[in-house]
Amino acid sequence: MTRRGVALWRAGRDGEAIAALGAAVRSAAASGGETEPVAWQYLAAMLWRAEQRAEALAVLREAVLAQPDAAWPWRHLGAALLAAGRAQQARLALTEAVLADPADSAAAALLATTEATPVALTERLATEPPDAVLATDLAALGVLALGLLRRAEPAGPVGWRMVISLLGRLSPDLARQRLAALVDDEDPARRLAAAPLAAALIGQLGDEPALRLLADDDDAVRAAVRPAVLAGIAANAPALGRLLAHGDPRVRQETVAHLSELGDPEPLRRVYVASDDAKVRRECLRGFGQMAQADLLALVLWDEVGALRAEAARLLGEQPDGDSAAALRDRIEAEPDDYVRGIMQNALTALVPADEPECELEMDDAQSDPGPDGDDGLAVPGDLG
Repeated sequence: MTRRGVALWRAGRDGEAIAALGAAVRSAAASGGETEPVAWQYLAAMLWRAEQRAEALAVLREAVLAQPDAAWPWRHLGAALLAAGRAQQARLALTEAVLADPADSAAAALLATTEATPVALTERLATEPPDAVLATDLAALGVLALGLLRRAEPAGPVGWRMVISLLGRLSPDLARQRLAALVDDEDPARRLAAAPLAAALIGQLGDEPALRLLADDDDAVRAAVRPAVLAGIAANAPALGRLLAHGDPRVRQETVAHLSELGDPEPLRRVYVASDDAKVRRECLRGFGQMAQADLLALVLWDEVGALRAEAARLLGEQPDGDSAAALRDRIEAEPDDYVRGIMQNALTALVPADEPECELEMDDAQSDPGPDGDDGLAVPGDLG
């Protein structure tokens, strides 16, 4: 379609050529393919010749957004802006062309014809927070601010939020790239700057970058990110399960403690029910205990792992209510492991004093089969861990 458009232009059939080249550009964009530079260039040139200058400039701006690392779209945009009498804007575009390709002599020659007017945008970005009108000034530049936003090194989180937001308006893909680079940076201070961007992190990049920050090696990064990110991550059971399975115990403990502070056991319940990993289920169990969720502790009494059943029984023994005692009685009758059953009985004894008739009956039943040394078999020889 591009070749047909060029052939129509050479035949002097500009209207048909514009339609054909416009279709070629739209088709490539819709399919996710890359438009040939010649399509953009001829389309802009024909629109300009047809006195459709605003449309020609719009085409060149689209070309810049499509290929921001190439020199040619910046050069053509700069040349068009020069022809339109917008010298300062042209200088911005031509500067980007030369930065993209220092060997682009045509861009350099055009740039030399423009007057260097100080534009302190970079310096203004270096203050934290940036001045109140900087975002407005950058937004007014539109695509001409693209290079600056891609190179910007804001001094703090407010500046970073502004840069990512403005970049996202121009090119969501480029905004995602900057966010990802921020999360993966070797400098903890730069990763720390990603904390206020939590909504953008999850909204634009999904859960993966947020998970990396929640498991960061740096304590300050984890502490800054956790309040902003973890509540959103908690809604995703597989993602939360990855945190609870993390090899660093600090990550597991901080995750459970923060969710316990939020007071909603449902995320941990979902992970517990779905997980085949006993270590993950144990972290959920600890959260149930910290939130004093007797019903969920009772659920763990039926776990396939004896150590988890025993720990759930201990925690239930610290929950002074009738439901906890009833849950322990029900499970004791069916518990296949003598050691775990003894721990359950100890927990029940802690809940129901021994001088109560009902407890005496339970204790009599438990003592009907003494241990090899004549004791009642309820002593706990250490923590199951």
